[in-house]
Amino acid sequence: MVTEAIGKGQDPTKVKVLSIGTAMVRLLRPQPGQRPSPFVQPILKPRIAPDARKVATAIIDDPPDVATFLAHIMTGSGKGVKRPADSRIIRMNPLISPVKKGETWSAPDCMTPADFGYLTNLDLDAVQRRQVDAISNYAGLWVKDVAPNQPIRMKGETIELEVGKGLFSEAVAAWKVLAGRAPAWK
Repeated sequence: MVTEAIGKGQDPTKVKVLSIGTAMVRLLRPQPGQRPSPFVQPILKPRIAPDARKVATAIIDDPPDVATFLAHIMTGSGKGVKRPADSRIIRMNPLISPVKKGETWSAPDCMTPADFGYLTNLDLDAVQRRQVDAISNYAGLWVKDVAPNQPIRMKGETIELEVGKGLFSEAVAAWKVLAGRAPAWK
């Protein structure tokens, strides 16, 4: 959408986008000697069938983090926007990711590691009651700022925020400023 607008002559600094997603999973990268955990990406052995499935799903699964970051760059990297916005692109998307509590990583709020693991392994065609309830419950945590929002860019190793908003309410506030619906915070 941003590429089309700029390609048709729109001033990139006038483009404002609210990008809404339906959730994505981001787990920690495994470290040498680390035990398996629902909070860490599993290390899989390369095999033809699973690798072919990854390629097939990559075709239908546009990586929003790359597309959103490129849109952020194309629209001026946030130069000249009023706070709390830090970009002309606002991403609102539940991020199914562990949260840091002190020095350890855990599931958001009162989720158990098993509940978190179940959610991270759901397929795109989730229709069973337990699956829908798990998604709905997580979305509720996201709206309450208990579960994270997907920012525009995260650090790969630490999954820490680099650009964008890490909480739903922060993304809402930034969009209101960009859309001219609230005074900018000082």
